[in-house]
Amino acid sequence: MKASNLLGSELSIDRRIITNVILFFLLLEGILFYAVFVQNELLVTVGVMSAIVAAFVIFNKPEIGVLISISMVFSAVSAIFLGGLFKVVVLFTLIAFIAAMFYRGERFVSDPLNKLVLPFTLLILISLVYVKNMEFAFESLLEYFKALVLFILVSNLIKERVLLRQTFWLIILSGAYISAVNLYRLFQDPYSFALRLGWPFEDPNSLALVLVSIVPFAYALTRSEKSTPLRMLALFCGLTVITATFPTLSRGGILALLIVLMYILFKERKEKVVLYSFLALTLVGLYLLYSKFNFAIDILTERFGRLDRSVVQRYRLFKGGIAMFLDHPIFGVGIGNFLVYSISYTKLLGRLYAHNMFIHVAAELGIVALALFTGIILTAFRKLRRIEQAAIQKANKPLLFQSRGIQISLLGLTICGMFLSQHFNKILWILFGLSVSMTQISDREGVAAKQDA
Repeated sequence: MKASNLLGSELSIDRRIITNVILFFLLLEGILFYAVFVQNELLVTVGVMSAIVAAFVIFNKPEIGVLISISMVFSAVSAIFLGGLFKVVVLFTLIAFIAAMFYRGERFVSDPLNKLVLPFTLLILISLVYVKNMEFAFESLLEYFKALVLFILVSNLIKERVLLRQTFWLIILSGAYISAVNLYRLFQDPYSFALRLGWPFEDPNSLALVLVSIVPFAYALTRSEKSTPLRMLALFCGLTVITATFPTLSRGGILALLIVLMYILFKERKEKVVLYSFLALTLVGLYLLYSKFNFAIDILTERFGRLDRSVVQRYRLFKGGIAMFLDHPIFGVGIGNFLVYSISYTKLLGRLYAHNMFIHVAAELGIVALALFTGIILTAFRKLRRIEQAAIQKANKPLLFQSRGIQISLLGLTICGMFLSQHFNKILWILFGLSVSMTQISDREGVAAKQDA
């Protein structure tokens, strides 16, 4: 006798029971490991109960696991607490996805982006053969595999517009949450502006990067939602995120934000209502900033106008990273080993990252890997741009603004990557996965974009 399996296919009751029992015990093992590691009764209790509930939901529908993982990344939950649970959620979403795919007889999504990601991954693995410091190499490899798993899950599971819309909302609500917390702290103590807001990250630049990547998603929902209350909510979330970006005092982040906003205005140049609304909100924002934080403008002006130690340090890191690449142009120094060579090449105290993802990739993995990594970004851009153009021709408003939102977010993150080593950043690889998802969704809706070669 057949029964409907939790994973969505017609299987015998015995196989269904065996599958879910195995998955449950694997999850339980992960929870017990987390409980021993954290050693905090409250967090353990909340974490275990949440994980058990989430586990059965994820096993029934792996897409829910992807949405949970994305929201944890954009809300920086793993940076605050429950970092161990984030790994457990991603791991069991992957297991549930593979099991579901096997039972349904499905295959991994085939996409031109995969043809670049696969050799890039192989070069990373090959570099383990000649790295000088294996500990640093494995740390970086672990970060890459986390990002890669998210890319695989997003690209293979988010295949419907409803899931894509839910993803957009989770992203902007997550951004509004961390922005609201930072702004609350700022209003409690206005002079904390000078100390640079960065909660929950140790580095305010990391917070700026997350916030900049979220703004285009808020823009997309503001323009594509049919309900006026939902459009207003998306707009409010976007303005909250924009406002919270400035107190980070991140040069690269604020620069990326300004470019993102200018690009949005360029895209909306024919919509006078949007332009006038943006101008009005900007004037109101500047007035509030000056009236409540009149010293903030002086701080921003001084930070962007002076040549401080940070700027000199970045210059030496860029110069040292390029020299490192020129000395090891083919294979690089190996994944994670920029830290090993940074002192000798930059003459700076301490082991530092390149603070530029392209220089970092070139120095660690060589010119072929750099070409592949650049190709991944450009292919994602081109894919989203073609879907945007096709959506305009088909008058598909949701698809138009969703593809445009991901495209602009990728632009902002790439600009931030000029000032940070973010080549293995989870958000970046989620955006790569969403570009693949957009291709599948556009095909399903009959918005045929010209295929990549």
